[in-house]
Amino acid sequence: MGLFENINFDAASTPDSSYDLRFMDTPCDHNIRDEQPVYSLQPIITTTVYSGTDVIYNVSTYSGAIDPEASFLITTQFPYINDGSFSVSQGVFLNTKDPIVESIVVPSPITNNVSLTYPPKTNSVSAKQLISLSNNEITYIPFTRYNLYQLFGNIQFTNSNDIGQTILFSYFADKKPIIKTNQDGTSNYNFEGLNSQGQGIFRIFGRAILSTRAQIFIRYKTAINNCPKCAGAGILNDINFDVHGRLQLVYDFSKLIQDYFKRFYTDKGSNSFDLTEGTSIPSLIGAAKGDTLTLESLIKAEVVNLLFQIRSKQKIQQGIQGIGLAEQIAQINSIAVRALNATDISISIEILSKSGQIQQIGSTISIAGGN
Repeated sequence: MGLFENINFDAASTPDSSYDLRFMDTPCDHNIRDEQPVYSLQPIITTTVYSGTDVIYNVSTYSGAIDPEASFLITTQFPYINDGSFSVSQGVFLNTKDPIVESIVVPSPITNNVSLTYPPKTNSVSAKQLISLSNNEITYIPFTRYNLYQLFGNIQFTNSNDIGQTILFSYFADKKPIIKTNQDGTSNYNFEGLNSQGQGIFRIFGRAILSTRAQIFIRYKTAINNCPKCAGAGILNDINFDVHGRLQLVYDFSKLIQDYFKRFYTDKGSNSFDLTEGTSIPSLIGAAKGDTLTLESLIKAEVVNLLFQIRSKQKIQQGIQGIGLAEQIAQINSIAVRALNATDISISIEILSKSGQIQQIGSTISIAGGN
C-alpha cells in the first residue's frame, strides 16, 4: 500500500495551508529516458571509416554520404514492453567548444519559415550577415532581424530588404526527434522484435540520420522487475509530476504524511543542522530478531517521540507562516506496533487533526535489513 494511496490530491487547500514538493512514494512509470544504445553507422555510409575510432566519443568518423535506404540496428539495454512507448531522437557529436554553423539565405517571401538542422539549445543562437566588399573580401556583421522559434529551430525573418542575403547561424544542437513515418509513407525506423532476453531490436534507416557523427537517444518502457529506477519496488523517492506536467505538491494531511516519513527514515543525529531530527529506527534495521517484544517497545517509543517532534515544529511554524488545520496534530488516538513475522514489524497510527478528521498513518519495517 502506498503512503498516499487514499489521498485525494485534487482536494482544495485552505488559505493557511503550507506546501512542499512531493518526493516520497512517487509511482514509477518504468520509462527509460535518453538511453544511448550501442550502434555502428558504418552500414549506412557509402564509403569506409577514414579516421578510426574517436577516443573521446567512442564513435567512428566517416567520409562519404549517407545511403537513405541502408539501415543499422540498435537494441534496448533493458527488456522492452511493446506498448508503442518507443521513441528515438538524434544529436551530433561535436567538440563542446565548437558550435554548429549553418548558412541560410533569406527566402522570398520572408514569410516562408526556414529551419536549423537541429533544435538549438536555449540561448545558444547567434547570427551574422555575410557582406561582400568591393575588393572581393568578405566580412560579417551582427544580424538580429529574425525571430527564433526555439522548440523546433524555426526561423522567421522580419525585414524584406534582407531577401537574398546570406546569414550564418551558430548554435549548440539539442536532440531532434526522429518521426516514425515520413509523409511519403517511408519508415525512418521499424520494430524488428524481441531477442531472447526480451530486449527490443529496432532498425533505423539512413534517411532519418542527419550526420555521419549522429548520436542516438532512445526512450521506451521496461517491465517493473527490470526497471533500474525503482529496482522492482514500483515507487520512487523523487519529485513527481501530475497529469498536466506540473510539479505535484503535498499540503494539509498529505504534507503531514511526508513530514512524518521524512523523519521516520532519517537517522537521529545525521542532520548536522538539527540533531534532534529523525529517529533511531534506522539503527534497528538488521538488529537481532530474538527479542521481538523489546523491539516493539523501542519502535513505539520512537514513533511517539517523532509525533511530538512534528507537533512542536508545527507550533514554531505557526508563528512564521500559515499551516492548515488538517496538517496539525490535535491528539494521538492510538499507536499499534506488532510483529507480522520473524522479520517484519507493522506500525499503525491513528491521529485526530485539528480539522476534526481522523487520519491513519501506516508503515512496515523489516528488522532483517531493508524496509
